[in-house]
Amino acid sequence: MIFIIKKRKIVLDLFTHRQVIFDSAKPKLATHFYPDWWKDLKTELPLDNGLFPTATMRRCMGFVDHYKHGFILPLWSDFRIKLGKVGDPNFEAMFSDNITRPMSHPHMLRGSYLPDEKYVHIKMVTPWAAKCKESIYWKWEQPTYGFKQPNRAIVLPGTIEYKYQYSMNVNVMFARQENDSLLQLDYQEPLVHITPISERPLELRHHMVSFDEYAKMMQGEKLSNINFYRSTRRVRESEEKKCPFGFGGKK
Repeated sequence: MIFIIKKRKIVLDLFTHRQVIFDSAKPKLATHFYPDWWKDLKTELPLDNGLFPTATMRRCMGFVDHYKHGFILPLWSDFRIKLGKVGDPNFEAMFSDNITRPMSHPHMLRGSYLPDEKYVHIKMVTPWAAKCKESIYWKWEQPTYGFKQPNRAIVLPGTIEYKYQYSMNVNVMFARQENDSLLQLDYQEPLVHITPISERPLELRHHMVSFDEYAKMMQGEKLSNINFYRSTRRVRESEEKKCPFGFGGKK
């Protein structure tokens, strides 16, 4: 007799307090975001110097399997940034929803990496928070295949967990051009591809909460300082191990 044991799903809970975004700009499994240009491709094309056709990217397993893992957070609003030319430190950035406020970190916080003379840093404070009951790490990367101008914007990669912190803010570096330039990222355009470091299947659960509930959830999540994050995590892990019912403790 053959027993088929299904892998237990990773459950990620996603929260927002904005109804319009909950209705129309949910993070979804990456399979929902195969780009249109890829869908329009034929699976094979003839070659001028051969008897056999050649496969296109429709059959590229590296591409297809990439979208079978993780989920994508789309833009919840149009975003525009006006950049001064190379060497000009000026810029203006704005979301069309008039609610989201773009932020920018001083260049000295990243040292010589992508200097202000050539790039502008923008932190997009997203309207979503994420929680996972398991201590699983998640890889962040740019959904390059879905970007209309991938040479103009770089979504900074990283690795994070959602058991002890819930923030989903996205850091983007925008490249200055030889002349002043304007760049727009569109509503529902893929913004970041997030993949659990696990082979288990993923289930997303979306929750609409009140502003007060959301604010309370995020109140202690300003964990940008790694020492503060580590201290907070140690305290919470210690409290879990003390639970009289044994939840989170060693068996």
